[in-house]
Amino acid sequence: MRLEFDQANAARCHKDRYGRTLAYVFLEDGTLLNAEIIKQGYGHAYTQFPFSHLEEFRQLEREAREQGRGLWQPE
Repeated sequence: MRLEFDQANAARCHKDRYGRTLAYVFLEDGTLLNAEIIKQGYGHAYTQFPFSHLEEFRQLEREAREQGRGLWQPE
């Protein structure tokens, strides 16, 4: 596993306003864990600030919602 920091967050030392580290998590097989969580419907794209995977994460969230995966399952 490796972490990759987005230069869009460099000015904030790669932290959010709560002090949490902002990074992309890559698994040993190359899977981007952040994207996989959104794809499976267990997270959403926080789009208040720009970042390099913004459009990809928006699309993955849209697909998860449309297909009713994870948190978006119909009741």
